[in-house]
Amino acid sequence: MFKIIHNISRRGVITSLLFFILFSACSFVAEKKDNKNLLTKSFYEICFYPKKLPKNVTEKDLNLASDIFMNYFTSKNIKFTANNVSKKQICFFTNKIPKTENIEWKSENGTAYYLLTAFFNKDSESVYQINKKSIKKIYDNIPLKMKTTIINTTKNQGINIKGTDALIIYFKNYIESIGIPFNFGITNDFQFYINVPIKTEFIYVLDLLWENFNFKSAVSPKPGDYPFIYFLASQKSHSTVEFVLKNWKKIKVKTF
Repeated sequence: MFKIIHNISRRGVITSLLFFILFSACSFVAEKKDNKNLLTKSFYEICFYPKKLPKNVTEKDLNLASDIFMNYFTSKNIKFTANNVSKKQICFFTNKIPKTENIEWKSENGTAYYLLTAFFNKDSESVYQINKKSIKKIYDNIPLKMKTTIINTTKNQGINIKGTDALIIYFKNYIESIGIPFNFGITNDFQFYINVPIKTEFIYVLDLLWENFNFKSAVSPKPGDYPFIYFLASQKSHSTVEFVLKNWKKIKVKTF
């Protein structure tokens, strides 16, 4: 009797979790529809990749520099539709390519001024043009491994997804949008990698989501994602899903 009740309870929990996660997706589908004008026209992704940031630089400093950059070019009739700021990259979606040469930046914040003059220039920049059917590299001399974290894949308990399937990028954005913690980066052999830690809530249904949910219908690429998607388009698509739960391991491999 206990076994039957336990199985029913487990199925009920999993069903409830799936409904919760799928319900959570609805708001992000709506957000994607709000960006319809952006996604149905040609637009640009502009990214800057800081090299060797000083230790005292914070994300607040980076966000301030990003705001100054956007305000400057907004006054030059360039529209910014999204931005994404971290210590690895400062990225924007725009309707035009901003010309970053020979700008005399002004800021009362010394750190923001340093960031603008040191990194918001063509030496640290990548530019991609995106439309409904293609991604075109305008220029990009930044090594792929400088654009994200190099991940150590050993001893990561939880669910690990690794490969060259562009769905990994959409999966990253989806689980971030519903508040699931994860680590993301690239391996030394240029495979993209996501680790969801073992103690994460909902971890047991993430495999079902990976297998059955259409992430492209729920989320769009973020600023900074298109160099990854462009790279993956030239690779043979495959993925490995690995469950490492204490002393138990299960591996699934998909190749497309």
